[in-house]
Amino acid sequence: MTRQLVVVLLTVFACVKESNAAGISGVFNPCYFWPDSQYAGNGICFRMNDSPEPLKFMDAQTACVSDGGGSLAEIRTEYQRDTAGQIAASSTLGPVWLGAISSDGQTNLAWNSDGKTVEVPQSWRDDERGIIQESNYGQICLAMGEDSLLSASTCDRAQNFICQKYAGNPCDVFYPGAEYLANSCFLPVAKNLTYEEAHMYCGEIGAELAGPSDEEVYSVWLKLGSWLLNKTPFWYGGDVYAGTLYAIQILGSGDAHGFSKELKSSLAQALCEKALTTEECDGVFVDRRCFKLHVSDVNWEYAKADCDGPRSYLAEPKTDLRQEVLVRYVADTGGDAYGLMLFLVIPKLSIVSSSSHNVCLIVQGTGHGLCRTGVEAQCDAALESTNEASR
Repeated sequence: MTRQLVVVLLTVFACVKESNAAGISGVFNPCYFWPDSQYAGNGICFRMNDSPEPLKFMDAQTACVSDGGGSLAEIRTEYQRDTAGQIAASSTLGPVWLGAISSDGQTNLAWNSDGKTVEVPQSWRDDERGIIQESNYGQICLAMGEDSLLSASTCDRAQNFICQKYAGNPCDVFYPGAEYLANSCFLPVAKNLTYEEAHMYCGEIGAELAGPSDEEVYSVWLKLGSWLLNKTPFWYGGDVYAGTLYAIQILGSGDAHGFSKELKSSLAQALCEKALTTEECDGVFVDRRCFKLHVSDVNWEYAKADCDGPRSYLAEPKTDLRQEVLVRYVADTGGDAYGLMLFLVIPKLSIVSSSSHNVCLIVQGTGHGLCRTGVEAQCDAALESTNEASR
């Protein structure tokens, strides 16, 4: 006879909604699950390796895969190039590995994931392209220096490296076509508009003409606008610079000083901003879902009933990404202090090999993963206790 394991204790539990939900204030950072990582656009997170020593290229790739299924970073956009450059600048041991290698007998570097030739305009050292074409050093691999320039290097050289993981772009759900930055979605509008027309256009789609005043966000926003609008001028929406006849145009160079005062009747493109708030997710948003943690003295059946509703249900961490997010979410919400357990639904958990049904199980909520490393003994003990009670 197959059994379905249901363990009942006082606990915390997590609900999830498919897109919107009303925990801690709304967290939309795609890289929240991966400490010390940086968002690089297109749903990708980059992080410098935490290996205690530099590694050869193949060993670096293995280390990234071992870190929760990552890979060596691949730069396909200016956003990713500049993000990788910022990370590489922090290396104290010289250049860092990226995820491209030359195939046997070939002189071109190709990305590991799809074999496409590495093409990153204006990012190469002038003398390094020649090394790649001549390929005098056997198999070569791609590196980036602290100056953000790419170079070719023998793959047997030990270097630091940057890993990447895919996390998704929350703006794909709330504001399709936009890119994420600092809990906001920024949508490029590739149309020639007057200042007032740009304001109206953004308002009609439920957004505002972008114009951040925070210095740190502003510097990244300048580059974001340059990347998204192909270096064409666009309007700055901040009221601090607006006058009766004139407004500020960002020249599109990505430079902090690249702006000019222009007549509002002149033409430029626009960057619309939609802030993500607790109205979209009063919890942590990941993988097109909003997770909201509840702290309450209830059993599993009550937790499930409390979560059930339109597009809402007790959390099902079916992917490594969702599991990693829940682990950090519980810890950040005080899970260590509570010393409690987390109610979840884990479909077809392999620990109950005799059951083909979904398994309702309590797992450790902080620090060790969810019924993975460090928790198997606890799950075994819970299962054995239930089996003893049923005999």
